[in-house]
Amino acid sequence: DAIISIDSGDLNNALVLVAQGIKTYASLNTLQNKEILVSLVWHNLAIRLMSRVVELLKPADPATESNAASQPRATQAVQTSQPRTQEQRRCMATWYATILTEIPIASREIWLRSVKAAIQFNISLGNYGVAGRGIQLLRSRDPSFMEDAVMSKNLMLCQSRKFMNAHPQPSSLICFKSLVFLKMGMPVASCNVCPAKFAPSAITAGVAAAAPPNNRYLCPGCSLGSLH
Repeated sequence: DAIISIDSGDLNNALVLVAQGIKTYASLNTLQNKEILVSLVWHNLAIRLMSRVVELLKPADPATESNAASQPRATQAVQTSQPRTQEQRRCMATWYATILTEIPIASREIWLRSVKAAIQFNISLGNYGVAGRGIQLLRSRDPSFMEDAVMSKNLMLCQSRKFMNAHPQPSSLICFKSLVFLKMGMPVASCNVCPAKFAPSAITAGVAAAAPPNNRYLCPGCSLGSLH
């Protein structure tokens, strides 16, 4: 049902369904069929990223954008604060869309659409290296794209630009709660049951509750595992 909701664009309903699934599984207090829980946690992240991309692609508020005009270039500013200018919002949307391509989504069609969207976003942003890798990934998963004229043209464009990236991806890891990028060398809290990872600030801010009796933090992603 969640996949159907995603496919129809009803992301709010999809998120509710996935959250209910996680809650139901956690209430069973078992690790049998753990792959179901892992899939639910991945889809929870994917849906929230999709929603964020949609939100970021909406026009920026003119007043907010005007106030942000004196900020550093988009790539620098967006990593340290909420994106405010249209360029910063496009950067963040593109980075999130790229993360989406690495999530194991159950629906092949939704995954294909996500990859193609990320390729176009990165090309429009001048991230030819990321776009080129996306095209190669697409072709490795679906050989029919080897003959796709649009993808061939895009790959030639990326090659002509020497696969340079104008706004490099901050990281391939992301906090499953705050959606903050987890950069190299940054402390990360990982769940011992599901694939969720978190920025330390997401834990210290009270996102996760202490799980008795061992006083370890309960994973807010699956509500079953503990963080370490």
